[in-house]
Amino acid sequence: MPKTVSILHILKKKLRQANISSPETESRAILCHVSKMRYEKLLVENDIPQAHFDAALQAAKRRINGEPLAYILGKKEFFSLEFLVNPDVLIPRPETETLIEAALRKKNVISNILELGTGSGCIIITLLKNIPNAQGVGVDISQKALQVADINASLHKVHNRLTLLLSNWYSNLHSKQFDIIISNPPYIKKSETLDRTLTFEPAQALLSGTTGLESYKAIASCAKQFLKCTGSVFVEIGKGQDVEIKNIFEKEGFQIVNEFQDLASINRCLEFTSKKTF
Repeated sequence: MPKTVSILHILKKKLRQANISSPETESRAILCHVSKMRYEKLLVENDIPQAHFDAALQAAKRRINGEPLAYILGKKEFFSLEFLVNPDVLIPRPETETLIEAALRKKNVISNILELGTGSGCIIITLLKNIPNAQGVGVDISQKALQVADINASLHKVHNRLTLLLSNWYSNLHSKQFDIIISNPPYIKKSETLDRTLTFEPAQALLSGTTGLESYKAIASCAKQFLKCTGSVFVEIGKGQDVEIKNIFEKEGFQIVNEFQDLASINRCLEFTSKKTF
């Protein structure tokens, strides 16, 4: 049987030659995944079955071809929680944790949450985990994405507090009003050239028309109907989109109250409330 150290060396070499940014970390993750063992246990196991070696080589080949590691492993960590992911859903990003941190500033006044474009469910599930008495509704246009979110809700034991609904934005929602509306919508222009790894992810979760702003127009257009008068709308945004998105929401009767930066000091999240009328 092949030796553990030898396999790791082979995997690392292949990934490095393909310019994978973290070859050692990813080679460990791949071998742990195919062998279903923690890295510490792998180090103790001197020999690895040939079938595991073959599976690791196949996984490395997929990675070299540009497939995201999260799809190969079938999981991704987000806000210290692990989520099931597959090509039907967008892979959770570290910068989206900014959206969570922003919303949790209001956790003491949140009893119900609406997420538009729930995907894997990582945003609303994380919020429900951190706000134990809250209820949530997550909508998505993709039935397959909702199936992934449903599994994740069960894994994290919030399924009894989360309603998942097939809906194009607000189209299938009733008149209930929420304390917060939150979304990480598509915000890439259709004309923009995508990084190779992004081509593996669902286009409808990434692309938003010719301007990259169509999703925000859809969110802002009906948000007041579903938001309590004291509520907030939180949206993730792309780099350099803040001015245009503020204008979109202001035209719909909202005012910007907070802007949040990610770890790269990029404006990543905006919070809006209804304009006060006297």
